[in-house]
Amino acid sequence: MALLIIIEDEELLAESIQLAVGEALPHWHTKLYSTLGAVDLGLAKQDNICVLMEPGLRDVSREDSVRQVAEAFPDALIYVLSSRMFEGEEETYLRQGAKRFFNIVDADVFTLLRILAEEYEEKFGSPLPALGKREEQVYRLSIDGLSIREIAAQLKMAEQTVKNTRNRIHRKGYVTKPF
Repeated sequence: MALLIIIEDEELLAESIQLAVGEALPHWHTKLYSTLGAVDLGLAKQDNICVLMEPGLRDVSREDSVRQVAEAFPDALIYVLSSRMFEGEEETYLRQGAKRFFNIVDADVFTLLRILAEEYEEKFGSPLPALGKREEQVYRLSIDGLSIREIAAQLKMAEQTVKNTRNRIHRKGYVTKPF
């Protein structure tokens, strides 16, 4: 299972991101921390970790925050999320180990999560079990927005079979609606 560690001292923003993850990536597990010092370093032993963090935390300087996270989680994908940017800061974060920088003012949370999910799969592979051929067909048509009736007609299946297939897909952790 994919793990997203969110390090953000603005509680409302952190909880909003966590809710969006629950909707867009229900097979991902999230952990929220308001300070870097509160992060459970035992999590670093796990594989397949993404960190989404605010660099200006209460307990560490903006300049050192990404470096400290990169040292604690050397194999993690680290993403910096900030509402303000200072000259040269993005390059500093990237040098310290961040994969990417997002300006929260300009970023759509669901677009951000789609990018995280794609880059996660590139590095670690899919956190979900594989779909069978028919499940894959139903899944693709579902995320394209087709109704059960339309999928059944296109794939020459009974509507109840499409419903059952979608239920199996959901149990495997996939979401059949687009972001």
